[in-house]
Amino acid sequence: MALQITDSVEATILQIKDRSIDSTIIKTNNAEGFAANFVPLMVIISSFVGAMVMIMQHQQAAQLVQTFVSKWQLFLARQIINIGVAFVLPLLTNCVNAPL
Repeated sequence: MALQITDSVEATILQIKDRSIDSTIIKTNNAEGFAANFVPLMVIISSFVGAMVMIMQHQQAAQLVQTFVSKWQLFLARQIINIGVAFVLPLLTNCVNAPL
């Protein structure tokens, strides 16, 4: 009985074709220059994450110095930092995305 099953399985395996399915790939939206298009997106996402981290750092620093500094001084310091970042970050972004 076992020999009949073995013979049947071997016969079935030998009948199976190696390449029974052919593939035909038709590209409808070819993505040329994918890396060049993807880098600006990653720069924007990293800027967003960096801004969130900066806000958390501002809050931690404010909690450390709030006994020594008034709330208006903290507010002014945050605004100065935000203005500085608002001018420096676009320059860095443009330098990274500038064609070589």
